[in-house]
Amino acid sequence: MSRITLTLVVTLLVAVEASAAASLLNYEHRVVRAAELIGRVKADKDYGEEGISDIKGLLPRSEIVLYEGEETRVDNTWLYVLLDSYASEKDTSMRAARLNEALGRLRALDEHLRGAEAEASSQSGDPREKILELMKAEGGTAFWEEDTQK
Repeated sequence: MSRITLTLVVTLLVAVEASAAASLLNYEHRVVRAAELIGRVKADKDYGEEGISDIKGLLPRSEIVLYEGEETRVDNTWLYVLLDSYASEKDTSMRAARLNEALGRLRALDEHLRGAEAEASSQSGDPREKILELMKAEGGTAFWEEDTQK
């Protein structure tokens, strides 16, 4: 393989990796949409299986979110645990409880994301650190860890 071809391949791979990161605003919009879909699953029993699949499509188990040039790895495993528990649960009241918990946590996550963006833009200091502090304070709604690949 020629040196130019190798350089182009490496550049392409880096570009694909960089484009795979979602913006914080995009992530927040998908969190809101996932919450809306949970409401639809609750209201339409025929949409349950498809809805769970759609929600998982919106929020991957793990992803990278880009905020002010910094990458942060987001772990949405908590949502998958709740959705899988919902799918396997036979008791209708327990199924409703799983959906209610997921909905509440998604709404709380959305509030934190919106609040963190607003607070970060109005205060001095590193806005990314403020967002990370708020996310970690939620105690499991979302787990953020700094990306070690910089």
